[in-house]
Amino acid sequence: MTYRRRALLFLLAAAIGCSLACGDSGQGTSPNPEQASVSIALNPPPASTTIAVGNTSGIQFTPVVSNDPGNNGVDWAVTCSLNAVSVSACGTLNIPTFHSASGTAVTYVPPATLSTGTLTVNVTVFATADHTKNVTTAVSISSYTAALNGTYILQVQGSDPNPYPYQSTGVFVFDGSGNITSGQQTLNTAFGFSSTYTLQGSSGTPSTYFIGPDGRGSITLNLQQASTGTTYQETFTFTVISSAQSLVAELNVNAGMSGSGTLELQDQTAIATMPTGAYAFVTNGSDSGSLVDGGPPGFGTPVPTAFGGVFNIDNNPSTGSISGNGSLADQDYYNPQATRRVLLSCAPPTGVTGSVSQPAAMGIVTITLTGASCFGLTPPGSIQFTGYIVDATHIRLIETDDLDGNSGFLTAGIAVSQGIAAGTFTNASLTGPYVFGVLGYDVNSFVPSSFTSVSVVNADGNGNFTGITDTLFLGESGAFTASTLTGTYVTDIDLAGRVDLTPKFSGLSPKPKAVVLLYLTGNGTPPLLLWSEGADINFSAVGTGIGYPQAANASTFSFGNHETYGFNLTQNVFQEIDGSGEMLATINGIAGTLTGTIEDFNNNEFNGGGAVALSDTFTLPADSFGRIAGTFMNVSGNIGPSVEYYMVDDNHGFLVETDLLTLGQTTLGYFTQSCDVTNAVSCQAAQKSSRRYVSQGSASRSVKRNPKSAGFLKGRGY
Repeated sequence: MTYRRRALLFLLAAAIGCSLACGDSGQGTSPNPEQASVSIALNPPPASTTIAVGNTSGIQFTPVVSNDPGNNGVDWAVTCSLNAVSVSACGTLNIPTFHSASGTAVTYVPPATLSTGTLTVNVTVFATADHTKNVTTAVSISSYTAALNGTYILQVQGSDPNPYPYQSTGVFVFDGSGNITSGQQTLNTAFGFSSTYTLQGSSGTPSTYFIGPDGRGSITLNLQQASTGTTYQETFTFTVISSAQSLVAELNVNAGMSGSGTLELQDQTAIATMPTGAYAFVTNGSDSGSLVDGGPPGFGTPVPTAFGGVFNIDNNPSTGSISGNGSLADQDYYNPQATRRVLLSCAPPTGVTGSVSQPAAMGIVTITLTGASCFGLTPPGSIQFTGYIVDATHIRLIETDDLDGNSGFLTAGIAVSQGIAAGTFTNASLTGPYVFGVLGYDVNSFVPSSFTSVSVVNADGNGNFTGITDTLFLGESGAFTASTLTGTYVTDIDLAGRVDLTPKFSGLSPKPKAVVLLYLTGNGTPPLLLWSEGADINFSAVGTGIGYPQAANASTFSFGNHETYGFNLTQNVFQEIDGSGEMLATINGIAGTLTGTIEDFNNNEFNGGGAVALSDTFTLPADSFGRIAGTFMNVSGNIGPSVEYYMVDDNHGFLVETDLLTLGQTTLGYFTQSCDVTNAVSCQAAQKSSRRYVSQGSASRSVKRNPKSAGFLKGRGY
């Protein structure tokens, strides 16, 4: 040891000795050595910092505070960009307050829903003794947005706040990660008429979507009107059926819009091909109110109307031309020049002419039809649709000929290709049982209101049929429940595929005398339907629908045990109640239950928002028509409403509310088996079988009329 080092050690020892001696003598103190500062760390660190939305297992955090003599513990903070929504919008901790003891494991649980596809949440732990000592962990929350990836056609029909009919149809690109990157929409309302919107650009508010683990999700569209720059937001709830389809309900509470419809994957090959051949079509809606009442645009009460027919794109004399051969059209509409409502029709070969444009970007076409005697206007009567191509055989339609409220109509619906069957239809083309669902308006003497009908029609191929129906007219409180049907039918008009169906109802008198027109789409494929009131003064109603060929052995039908079904529905009382959701079927012998969740407009608007638990009971077996009785939405101690499930097969069907005389309301719904969004293979595998093209006819509603318009319409035989 060197002399220098021995000297330093001596001096250090002397200093220590002096310090102790001085302390004992009370002659003063020297400062204590500096105490180690408080610190905090995660020990052990979390096993993962990524988690899926709705995962109740959560992520475990164990913060340990060091050098804290007071054992003050840990404070917590959970923050994200959604803080303004609610306290729990960023997720929750399994402790009653934002404080825990050091070394205590605390679980963070992500939120059950998001408004976007993904979310980053910051979980921060603070040493209570010193908040400058903290650790922040960024947690990445994912949802199941990959279940929808591609370009989709969105069509919804419902009511505005007045409540008058409205429709929207558009095409939007879903990127698989929760973002809607581009798109266009056509929107029809009685006071805004027909207008076009596009998604706001990169400088505007983004449009997003979310999908939870149960397949329920939400869509937020931020749109901008093409001509004015006016911005508009729409919100939807939906249930994923497959990667190709979802069932949708609009819950646009701020704007007072509600409706139901479909989201369908667009075939990118089909949109580059010019449509050709014959298409059956139906649309449903109203005029703007001006045509009958004679006031300025938007002044009068909208009058319900519906179209049905076949347009044959025979490319004569040029590509896209509709010469009239194989084309026909029907309209149920109050003609201002007539004394009552009439069914307006025009038949081939020259009754309906027109044209279809070449597909524009995103598969959008313009379809113009002209028929002097079938479109409710003074000659030359015409209608124009914007068509959004879904695939090679389906086009979603929305009418775009009423831009200012002075002419035209506001309807929407669907066109389905007749394929190689076009021009070959006979009575034998309608053979076997079909399940028809119809939604429309009960056009009574005072206020148009809800009209719903679900039926099984069993055709013998020779012009006769039998069946059963639940048909309900809200305006007249007319309930024909479990009413047997008999009647005749004839396939007419140059083999174009229109079938005149004449049903006879059992039950109370007087009985409906409806004119029911079917537009066939091919052997064994769903026909479209127009329900016309004709000259029926007791049960005047107008609506549209679709029919599915029913599988054999209907009495054996049942919901699949422990299978999940998605559904949407429309219900009208004094407010529009549109909703979507999912339900799980459980069967024990002859007793069954349906449990699940529904998100509906009425609950969101009037009850503070949020989903509602669904509980239903039903009894097996089905009757010979495949009907199963239930009590849908049996919640909060209330029994009912009572419904009948009309099974097309074990996988899908319609539901119709049947307690009109006790609850004073009607509901029409559609349900189908849904995929598991947590398993990408499941939703891809379900893609082909899930293409259920439900024609969501414009939802009828309880229209508020002023005394002047009510008296006018009453005098015209409503």
